[in-house]
Amino acid sequence: INAEYGVPANKGYYQFGPSGVGNVSAVPAMHGAPAFVSNPRFFDADPSYAANIRLAQCVGANNKTDDDGKAATGMCPDPSKHASTVDVEPRSGLLFAGNRHLQINVHIPPSMLLLYPQLTEMLVPVSWITESAMVTPSLAKKFRTSVY
Repeated sequence: INAEYGVPANKGYYQFGPSGVGNVSAVPAMHGAPAFVSNPRFFDADPSYAANIRLAQCVGANNKTDDDGKAATGMCPDPSKHASTVDVEPRSGLLFAGNRHLQINVHIPPSMLLLYPQLTEMLVPVSWITESAMVTPSLAKKFRTSVY
């Protein structure tokens, strides 16, 4: 998340942290808010993003807990719920269905740690958005009769 070793002029577009998260802070509509996007629950992202997060309903892989008996750290991403998909018709290459899951995260910078010493520098998930679409049955039937 630190941008000191990057090109200062490109700080707003900094993308050189661990994989799996995109920096959207430089998007004009964001007005400089420290916003980052990822897959929900940091699915397919570097594990460091979820290392300091505990979810009550998430007890980790194989129902493991930490030494203190609390839920294991992490967000228990599930590919069936958190991966984006597209359904492509193989003969034409047309998209017939798809869904996109997106998580909005806010960066907690070191300056905030003075106010909240129990926190560590991290990305905090604040929102999860799902978009999906599919071809209607009538259009699928029309396509099938005209192509096959």
